[in-house]
Amino acid sequence: MNTIKKHTLRKVDCDYSIYSIIGIKSLSEDYKLVHHLNQTLGLDFVRITDFIQYFTQENEKKATKKSAKTQNMLELFDSPKLEEEIPFPTFCFEDDVLKLSYLLLKNNISNHYLIEEKQNADYLFIVFNKENYFDKKVSDKIKLIPIVDALYKIETKAKHLNLFEEIEEHILYFVKKSKEEYKKFLGESDEEK
Repeated sequence: MNTIKKHTLRKVDCDYSIYSIIGIKSLSEDYKLVHHLNQTLGLDFVRITDFIQYFTQENEKKATKKSAKTQNMLELFDSPKLEEEIPFPTFCFEDDVLKLSYLLLKNNISNHYLIEEKQNADYLFIVFNKENYFDKKVSDKIKLIPIVDALYKIETKAKHLNLFEEIEEHILYFVKKSKEEYKKFLGESDEEK
């Protein structure tokens, strides 16, 4: 009888304010890249719920010659900005021993980018709780993966802090939910302990 391997994530004691990040250029499907990263770096990425971001679509304003007063009146009655919900595929691995949290996110979905200035990066590979994780040794291993075309160093900027806080919340929520589901699967409850 075949059994299905149950993947779960456990929250590790991890400082999510410290992290390393690189961009990966790869035209391959996300599951193929995850497989190669798992094999090459000894990780065990698990697909978690997609990281949702909202992008605003501004209605185009037609360029016409109007007086300043007329233009100001038209701007008051412009139709509202529309928000589009974009799901970014997300993979996570929590290392209890090293107390690291690994995350792989797709950076580009239908020309919407998590980090706009790194449009050449198809994926974002983030390691929480360690600065300078992507040293030469690790980077060289990733570069040897046949479906990786390039790596890009990504310097985090103040404007990215909100994004990383949202990513942290997403991971923590999923890890907690995954742990609860695993306890249900095993028939355990918090009251038994």
